[in-house]
Amino acid sequence: MSHLNSFDQDPWASDPRASLSELQSKLTPTPFHQDVNPFEYEHSQHTPHTKHATLPSLPSPLPGPSSHSTRSTSDDISAAQSQRSENDPLLATLLIDFHHNLGPIIEFCHPPNTVTDSEFARLLPFLALPDGAHMTQEDFSYFHLKPPEDGKLGKSTVFGISCNRQLKASELIERDSHVTRSIVQKAIVVLTTKPVFGPIRDKLGVITRAFFHQRNFSERQLLVQFHQSLEHSLLDYTNQAVLNTGTNLHELVLKFKHKTLTLLKLLLLQKRILFFGYRPLSKHPEYPVERLCNFQYSLISLIPNLLHALAHAASPDIPTTLGRRVSGNTTTGSMRTTDRDSLLEYAGMPLDLFGKGSFFQPYMPLQQIEMLMDARTNAFLAGTTNAVFTQQKNLKLDVVVDIDNGTLEWHSPGLEKLVAPTSQDRKWMDEVVASVTATHHRQNMGGGPVSFVDSDDWLRAKFEDYICSALASIKYVDYVKYGTGNNKKDSLVGMSYEKNPSQAFGEGFVNVMRTSTAFIDWNMRTDVALFDLIEPRHPHMSGNGLGLRLSEGVSDMHDRRSASAGANGSSPTTPNASVKSTLGGFGAYIAGKARNSMPASRSTSVNGSVNDEAESAWQSPFSAGK
Repeated sequence: MSHLNSFDQDPWASDPRASLSELQSKLTPTPFHQDVNPFEYEHSQHTPHTKHATLPSLPSPLPGPSSHSTRSTSDDISAAQSQRSENDPLLATLLIDFHHNLGPIIEFCHPPNTVTDSEFARLLPFLALPDGAHMTQEDFSYFHLKPPEDGKLGKSTVFGISCNRQLKASELIERDSHVTRSIVQKAIVVLTTKPVFGPIRDKLGVITRAFFHQRNFSERQLLVQFHQSLEHSLLDYTNQAVLNTGTNLHELVLKFKHKTLTLLKLLLLQKRILFFGYRPLSKHPEYPVERLCNFQYSLISLIPNLLHALAHAASPDIPTTLGRRVSGNTTTGSMRTTDRDSLLEYAGMPLDLFGKGSFFQPYMPLQQIEMLMDARTNAFLAGTTNAVFTQQKNLKLDVVVDIDNGTLEWHSPGLEKLVAPTSQDRKWMDEVVASVTATHHRQNMGGGPVSFVDSDDWLRAKFEDYICSALASIKYVDYVKYGTGNNKKDSLVGMSYEKNPSQAFGEGFVNVMRTSTAFIDWNMRTDVALFDLIEPRHPHMSGNGLGLRLSEGVSDMHDRRSASAGANGSSPTTPNASVKSTLGGFGAYIAGKARNSMPASRSTSVNGSVNDEAESAWQSPFSAGK
């Protein structure tokens, strides 16, 4: 991709050496300047701005060659909103313009009157047109916004994806009066209720290029048609497999190698993590902002089902109900063995990492820096391309992740040692890194067919194994320490686990994780004997994969409890009948993943009946994504 060195310097790009107060003062002329109403922008191209006491709604598009098909009356708007299915993730499609006097501004929205909240509309343009957008021909930005109070965009996180491009002003067929520079920058934005960025991304790129190819930005019918096409296509794109399609775990591991596990540990500890990407213009990579966002989304996709649980991730002051599926301290009492989400929910997934006091913002502009300083903010995962973020001590960052160099800059004393990999961690990551490196080399050489071990699903299963094993080890340690009565004896008979298997994950790491709000919530809503389902042992210390260990563990547990019941003259039962009915299903599901990643000689150690059930349980949840 050629870099446009001749393009005008972006006046909104911040000087990394400037102080925070100086930079914030530069942000005064936002789209909501007191003397200019940005919602009047379309009309202001032909008439002078006038001062308004109140903020009116976003107007309908200006009349044009194809504007007759755009709804403009309030009745049409209400009808359109009422027709949107509750399951439809699509909210709105917008056009953002870099106004040469006002800065980034909303130019068009479909359906009309969808975005009327002033604070929401003030921030959206800066998220859609990132810092340094003038340095690349095309880029994508992923971002989250707190839902506006008017309720028009729902009550949960609003997910946005934008594609920004630029065009020489001399190439425009119709040049508006506000165009005073040599380059015109715009972005097309899609707002949704779920992070379905994968299915949208390529379509958005195509429509953005086509829109710019018109060289006439007053013609917006193409955007309306694009929105209508998404309405029909996104309904089937909300399962976990599809949400994962926008991530790239291989690139994450290739860049950070063994530090990938360190990043995961930091995430589990709910630390203040800032991803940063910046390079001089001559070395700027393609799609720098999208790359920044993708690394973060790839990281959180390692937590099972977390991509489905970001409804409250946009702001630290949004209360979450993720970890409160059941009242009090009771645990989930039943599950459906054929439902992957139900099985993972029984295991306590997803972890509530972005509950109240935490947030996730894959791209954060300078206009949102105060969120990091907010007293309500305890933890966050955020990304930026602005060096100002890395230089402000009052942000209280724990770590800065440099995506260009693949390095971590530690700001919190002792944290590096706390999340340092143990010897078992290093050996386990050796296998992961070696596999990813070999796959990358094979693909570069034009190698043979791609196997399951070459896929992101295999990597996701490996890290799921690590997370579940760590949590089960903590449950086991607590059960041994605090458990009493016959249940403890029956559960542990015949087992030969280490005295404290959680130490293999890092004693300091485990101790701090116990104090995190996500772990406390998880611990209250999961079975005290979860280790009966998942072996409490570091995955490297077991010769078998998680699926094999689960299937064997379920069989052993059933044999132990059957023997115990026989000795008492009663029929075999388990303390929790719902657990008995579902353990085999979960073990079989994971066994299917493990079986596909094992050599055939190892796969045969899992009995045939379990494998048959595993085949169905593994393929079904992901069939829609293939």
